[in-house]
Amino acid sequence: MRAIVLVGHGAGCTGMQQSAEMILGKQENLFAVPLQPEENSTDYIEKLTAFCQQLNEDYTRILFLADIKGGTPAKAAALVSKQQQLNGSQLIMGYHLALILSSCLDVQKNASDLIFETTPMIQEFNL
Repeated sequence: MRAIVLVGHGAGCTGMQQSAEMILGKQENLFAVPLQPEENSTDYIEKLTAFCQQLNEDYTRILFLADIKGGTPAKAAALVSKQQQLNGSQLIMGYHLALILSSCLDVQKNASDLIFETTPMIQEFNL
């Protein structure tokens, strides 16, 4: 089974988790690991490593969804995945609620399918 781990700056990822669960109900495989203002990158990597080690007991794959491309949470997810040899894990940088919902609704879809499916949901609306 695949775990979905939202990584991001501050309470944004926990807010996205709450929003997704408001729509879909409680998701047993959806988690948020926020980078707090008082944490540095080393602290966050240690926190994320410990969290992923716990997940390995119940999940065979992890889909990391990061808030910003190249940000500390995204870099930490990539590093932890490599260091912990999280085979089958994937990372998508730049999440939005539709992507999170789709990830929860179909745990078989891989990262590129999820991006392809949800990118058209982002569009400008002229007022």
